Amino acid sequence: MPTAADEPGDVLSDAGGTPLAVSLRSVHALDPGLVGNGTCLLAAAGRLGLPVADGVAVTTAGVANDDRLDALRHAWRRTRGPVHVLLSDRGPRSGLGVGPSRCDASTWSGLLDGLHDLLAYDQLENPGHAEGPWAILVLKVPADGRCAIVESDHRGRIRLWAADGRRTLNWPARVRLRALARQTRERIGRPISLEAMRTEDGDWVITDLRHRVSRIARSRPAG
Repeated sequence: MPTAADEPGDVLSDAGGTPLAVSLRSVHALDPGLVGNGTCLLAAAGRLGLPVADGVAVTTAGVANDDRLDALRHAWRRTRGPVHVLLSDRGPRSGLGVGPSRCDASTWSGLLDGLHDLLAYDQLENPGHAEGPWAILVLKVPADGRCAIVESDHRGRIRLWAADGRRTLNWPARVRLRALARQTRERIGRPISLEAMRTEDGDWVITDLRHRVSRIARSRPAG
């Protein structure tokens, strides 16, 4: 199908030109009707220059297609390795789903196993989810990246939590994450909650991003 001048070539479409799988860097990833609100917000953050992890979304059309495995295989070929597999639905309060998202997609069967676990969890926790349109995001993540959750409220307060079972984040990590939270809030233009993973060189990439709609809970943070 025709693409814009800055459009990545890794877009899979059906015979009618409907995108079935698109890069997170694609202009198609800015359409929540195609990729869901969660994926769309990540794609928009990447366009704003924020350090968003790379990935490929199987669109709502790709999920509904009879040959949906073709779209998923397209995503796997471009993200092969450690990934997060996430469900992305549509709606003003929707985003990326939660569940056992991380898997080793170095093999095709590894990605299928990870998706099976995620869908089984989602069916148990959200039985009505299947009634609405949703997309699948396959997100490349650092192999041994440490994970943290960062929240910024309407007053600019920032809270950090280690999300990988470790109790604390060291000082350099806290400094970088606070800077990332401030930068993200400024560019998105409203309070945010994000998940980030640390790369081998010590930087952080965003793997989940949501608009905050409630106050930060009072609990003992890591930072």
